[in-house]
Formats: sequence, C-alpha cells, structure tokens
Amino acid sequence: MSINVFNDSSFWEALSEAERVILPLLEASYRLQRDAGRRCDIFSFIVDLLCFVAMRTIEKD
Repeated sequence: MSINVFNDSSFWEALSEAERVILPLLEASYRLQRDAGRRCDIFSFIVDLLCFVAMRTIEKD
C-alpha cells in the first residue's frame, strides 16, 4: 500500500504556496510572543503579506 499524495506534484506545489503565505504570519507571531515586536515590524509583515497576495492574484488572472 502506498500513499499516492507523495507522488502528486500538485500537492507539493500547493503545500509550498501555503508555506509562503503562512511564513510572514509565523514570524509576526513569534516576535509578538517574545515581546520583541514593534508596531513598525508588524506593519512591515502585514505589508509584505498583502504584496504577496496581490502578486498571486495578478499571476492567476
């Protein structure tokens, strides 16, 4: 018995894209947990995330 998902390239592409979306949120969360996050850092993460989403939307159109 094998798990076919490991051979499916679309699974790995979707996983990679999800990782790119989640990474800025994880970084912001870790900074806030350590109390090292300043407002400008959090704002920067949000801007980066919005830019990423905008670029992905343009690519899909």
